[in-house]
Amino acid sequence: MLKEKVEISLFFYIVLDILTITTSFFAAFYLRAIFFTEIQAKEAWGLQTNLWFLWTVIPLWILLLLYEKAYFSLERKNLRELFFPTIKAVVEGLVIILAVLFFTKIFAKSRLFFIIFGIVNVSLLFLMRWCISFFQSRIFRNLPFYHNVLMVGTGKNARELSHFFEAHSRWGIKIEGFLKVKGVKVEVDEARVIGLLKDLSYFLRSLPIDWVIFSLPFKENNLMMEGIKTCKKLGVLASCPISDFFPSVNTNISLEVYSDIPLLNFRTTIGKKWELLVKGIFDRIVSFILLILLSPLFLVVGVLIRSTSKGPVFFKQMRCGINGREFIFFKFRTMVEDAERRRKELEHLNVKKIVFKITEDPRITKVGRILRKTSIDELPQLFNVLKGDMSFVGPRPPVPQEVKLYEDWQRRRLSMKPGLTCIWQVKGRAELDFDEWMKLDLEYIDTWSLSLDMEILFRTIPAVLSTKGAY
Repeated sequence: MLKEKVEISLFFYIVLDILTITTSFFAAFYLRAIFFTEIQAKEAWGLQTNLWFLWTVIPLWILLLLYEKAYFSLERKNLRELFFPTIKAVVEGLVIILAVLFFTKIFAKSRLFFIIFGIVNVSLLFLMRWCISFFQSRIFRNLPFYHNVLMVGTGKNARELSHFFEAHSRWGIKIEGFLKVKGVKVEVDEARVIGLLKDLSYFLRSLPIDWVIFSLPFKENNLMMEGIKTCKKLGVLASCPISDFFPSVNTNISLEVYSDIPLLNFRTTIGKKWELLVKGIFDRIVSFILLILLSPLFLVVGVLIRSTSKGPVFFKQMRCGINGREFIFFKFRTMVEDAERRRKELEHLNVKKIVFKITEDPRITKVGRILRKTSIDELPQLFNVLKGDMSFVGPRPPVPQEVKLYEDWQRRRLSMKPGLTCIWQVKGRAELDFDEWMKLDLEYIDTWSLSLDMEILFRTIPAVLSTKGAY
């Protein structure tokens, strides 16, 4: 019931935003033409030939508005909470587009348009959100759109659910009262307890109830199933919190239906679908741009490697990706041609438990040592990012032999796509021991967000420039 309402509202808001963004584009174009006629005459920036900008902005803006929760903010009354997610999304979008234009030198003279567009777009998006918020608060509350809810249970979950619905009154959920079960502690307002679970049928017949939510301890499962049967018989929607069935499972739980068979998913990673989608799009676009921009450097490094040592330019190795999927991993070759054959001779010098690392590895070439110190040897992994085997940020990809030695708790680091850089690379790099690597990787997985990825990317730059912990 509520999910469908939220999805319909989200679709409605996105359609309005697309119309608003389109209006902002044309308004900014004509404002620029009216007030800056001299600039317009000098620049070949015609409307027909530059609709590419609109087709680029619409999906990018929608993704950023979703990421900044600018749609969820429509449920809030505070103007600051309405405004800031919107302006953050627009500013982030303009920074991305201007950065691409700066590096590619495309339409460098049209930046004035972007400034006008940004101001107009923020103004119209905020005005639209304020109008929706005003309409909801002043008109919806006077219309008979409420769904009457009966809560079965008087425990913590029942109390928190009722508080949540009451805090979001614009969703149209009205708590009619609570039914208690003998032996279950009452943690809600006693005055709102209107009867016992055994009287459920009576209340469904005598009150206009649209939805019954069962929130009972697992030991009362039989009573709850009887109550659900009563709701089904009388044609009333019934629901129950999953946490009541799995109180000790500390994972992210979601429901999906396959061939009419509902499945509960217990995820060890954070299920942020929209943020993961943005992360994937960012990886593909930025890796493609960087591969083009860095192609001269690739050529120079390739010539240096081939002219100073025997062997190929690239080092290729099987690595483990998400959930153990194997893929071919690329690096610039930094060692002598027979490095893998000589590895067994050097096992006694390994400074890590499982990962093979040597402080002064005799197999590294002179050029290779420079490439490693500057981390230039890692740049070919941009091909892995473009292919989708890796991401810019994530746990570093291990070799299959290392994965076989993992303990169960360590294998969880494979539950997220591996990255070109990771959290421990900005907290000490190779100076940390293996167990600390693992703990930091799991901390990253448990607390992952796009903002954390951006923080790691920005902190990677000084970490690489310092060359500390690189060998």
